[in-house]
Amino acid sequence: MKITRKEIAQIAGVSTATVSYVINGSNRVGEETRERVQRIINEYNYRPDLIARAMSTRSTKQIALLINDLFNNFFAEIVTEFENTAAQQDYCVSICTGSRDISKYLDSFITRRMDGVLCMVSPTRIDMQKLYALRQDDISVLVSGNLTTDRTKASMINLDYAQGMALLLEYLKGYGHRKIAYLSAFPRDVEFDDRLKAFLKYYDMFFPVDEKLLVTGTYPFPSTVDSGFEMTEQLIAQGRPFTAVVTTNDSMAIGCIEALQKHGLRVPEDVSVMGFDNIPIGKHVAVPLTTVGFDKHRFAEDAFAMLLRAMTTGELSEKLEPMYITERRSVALCPPQI
Repeated sequence: MKITRKEIAQIAGVSTATVSYVINGSNRVGEETRERVQRIINEYNYRPDLIARAMSTRSTKQIALLINDLFNNFFAEIVTEFENTAAQQDYCVSICTGSRDISKYLDSFITRRMDGVLCMVSPTRIDMQKLYALRQDDISVLVSGNLTTDRTKASMINLDYAQGMALLLEYLKGYGHRKIAYLSAFPRDVEFDDRLKAFLKYYDMFFPVDEKLLVTGTYPFPSTVDSGFEMTEQLIAQGRPFTAVVTTNDSMAIGCIEALQKHGLRVPEDVSVMGFDNIPIGKHVAVPLTTVGFDKHRFAEDAFAMLLRAMTTGELSEKLEPMYITERRSVALCPPQI
């Protein structure tokens, strides 16, 4: 038979408030009393009733994490790191993917009384106004991957892709590359992602006399191995010389390498390739990928801290995570003949 908090208090000869202090790790209880209460808790294998606690505290200790999918290594890593970070604070994370109707997810967050939501779904796949409206039901929102986030309604954490693109182009310039193509999953007019804009800006700074080589994506903006392969085919069909290719992410870079090799181009001897995000598979492909990445553990810690602050104090905040280059073998000196 399940023991109650009141029964633990009676056995220990303390108040129910004292039992609560012990369970919640409060320093308002003496060490001897704490040990006595904890022994009884352990002996009877007591577990707090989270539903009852939620009714009294208005906190369920539940967070939703909305992502595009789990097939992308980028999301898989972040899910793991974020879930581990949240667990350290006794929060349970529900993983929700874009394979389902996201609108129904948002409705369920209200009925399930989630404390907060970290949304990493592409803004083209979600009604942002409905997401913001969760605040009316005391559900805090943190958005990542959308620069157009309304900072008055949600916190925002993004990767500093502009800084990363500057690092990347300067890095390729150091290897002598001047004819650098960019395969962008997004068109020029997309506002929620700044990788293409950053490429154009810094390319003009580093190579002001060169014409830019671009292949841009169309809705729904896939950034997969397949789309990287297909866009490389389009690039080659243009018939214009290039010595390096940059892609929106590492998955596209892997597809790019496959397409280049299909056409008899060696990587990196003939063409250098770089991507973004430093996904784990990038170091295990036939040509290990040089990439611009970020600290996933730090990202998860910062994201949880921002969401926790919003849930407990209502404070909204924003942050850009720094990026850095991981060198492998997909970049080499620019071929002298070009």
